[in-house]
Amino acid sequence: MSYSNSKVGKIKHYFMPFIERFGPTELELSTSHDYCSKLKLAKNQEKPKTILSPSLVRKVRVKLRPYLLSVFPTFSELYKELPDGLACFLTNQYLINLYTIAKNPTRFQCRYQGLIPGTVFHERSAGTNAISMCNKLKRPVFLLGSQHYLIEMFSNKWFIADRVCLPNGEPLWIFALSAPLDKDPRMLNIFGADVNKTVRAYGEEDMVH
Repeated sequence: MSYSNSKVGKIKHYFMPFIERFGPTELELSTSHDYCSKLKLAKNQEKPKTILSPSLVRKVRVKLRPYLLSVFPTFSELYKELPDGLACFLTNQYLINLYTIAKNPTRFQCRYQGLIPGTVFHERSAGTNAISMCNKLKRPVFLLGSQHYLIEMFSNKWFIADRVCLPNGEPLWIFALSAPLDKDPRMLNIFGADVNKTVRAYGEEDMVH
């Protein structure tokens, strides 16, 4: 992937493998920013525009309940090992956030910024972000700080997101990890693999029976 350092300034060495492998191209990034500009999103917007009510989130969860039950043990272990400052997000295929996994004070910060269950991560709601780009490009996406469109919300964070699909290729949800820019993102290699493995194993069993 091509990449411009001008968007984010000096880059710490541990970001480079993610930038080179998962970073958006200049065209992909500018296309997303142009789209957000046409939507007239304010860059100083402090929260996503669309956050669904708890009752609607519960209805969305019910539809995915068998799959969610299969990964809850993984999420429990993930929470125990989650370093300070990191937050995980699980959205459905329509980019509705089902769960935000984080420890305090990160959990409180996520709540303050509207990064909670029910948050919609479409560009029209949350601007250029890794979750929406991952969904659109159908591949893992890594974004740093000011590559996001909503600077007020994301300028001091990195985000990486990947789709979780069933064995038949059908997208089930998107798993994302975010943290401040001083945190090393390499632990996602472990967390993401665990979630993917669990979901794929469940999907294969479900299709057989």
